[in-house]
Amino acid sequence: MNRDGFFYKAYYMKHSLLLYLFVCANFVLSAQTVIEVKILNGKEEGRIKIIDISHTVSSESRYKNTISFNLSKTDLDCYELTYRERNRLFAATLWLDNGKLKVIAHIAGNSLVVDTVLGSRIYYVAKRFNTEFMRLKMEKDTTKINRFLCDAIVNNISNPFSLMAAYKYTDENSGDIAAGKYLEEILKYQNGKFKWFLYDSLVEERLQLLNSLKRANLSSISCFNSKQRITKIKFGDSDYYVIDFWFLHCVPCIKQHKEIRAAYADLTRSKIKIIGICLDKDSRTIKKYLNKNLFYWDNYFVSNDTDITVRLKITEFPTYLVTDKHGEILNFCHSFLEIKRQFCMLP
Repeated sequence: MNRDGFFYKAYYMKHSLLLYLFVCANFVLSAQTVIEVKILNGKEEGRIKIIDISHTVSSESRYKNTISFNLSKTDLDCYELTYRERNRLFAATLWLDNGKLKVIAHIAGNSLVVDTVLGSRIYYVAKRFNTEFMRLKMEKDTTKINRFLCDAIVNNISNPFSLMAAYKYTDENSGDIAAGKYLEEILKYQNGKFKWFLYDSLVEERLQLLNSLKRANLSSISCFNSKQRITKIKFGDSDYYVIDFWFLHCVPCIKQHKEIRAAYADLTRSKIKIIGICLDKDSRTIKKYLNKNLFYWDNYFVSNDTDITVRLKITEFPTYLVTDKHGEILNFCHSFLEIKRQFCMLP
């Protein structure tokens, strides 16, 4: 099974001292931020606005050759710079340090193009980050992507840029409980310093979902079997289990059942067992559907009393939970294609 996220344990151990030193050395408040903006080919009727992406500060002005925005910011931040001219809006996203800065830009076609930024190291860090990240995405090497994102998180642990990298990391490792655990260990060094930043709550939400799954064990959860009797899913006779949460009127669920049927024999030979958990209450209709389409893997049903989707915070369907032979959840996803990728079953 492909488990790229597990390398984070070694990575965290290697960099824990470095993380501590970053925190001690860099969590220092600085003076407020003054951003001087110059749009080379702007017009008198234009308006310029700058706002941080967390919407904590903003400032707007009529167009002038050079405009200074005074913002009560003591940390570097990510901003949206906009220029409005009649009914046309031009925008650019910029990571900027705090302090005294200068941004020079121009209008080209439908874009606001930033030519240069003076006094801000993080602007160029972010620019190089985006270029390299896109290059690695084109290569489709998940290990290199994970290492690159982890480096970005650690190297910027004392500023909110780390949380943007962390958010991308949760995208790349969506549903990987082990990888989420190690990300949480890294971010704890921030001690909530960047709660005001937009990406903090977004990352926290994803980590909370992973934690709710990490604490669950499907071997202890009851549901209905095909005879409408309360039972528990039996684990132990396969190395891995893929639990498919679905319902009959879920179009992608039904479509992916055909993919499961096509891969069923290969999964069985690899000691990977498919188990369905259906949200529908009409077991007769579901049985007819399963038999008609030759879907012969085990299926269980939830009830109002034992709705495991609520306990596990499952709101998107289909959802696939991957567990070990003891029912401990390893990760989750929403595509059977991703299941095949995890178990190295793609051509």
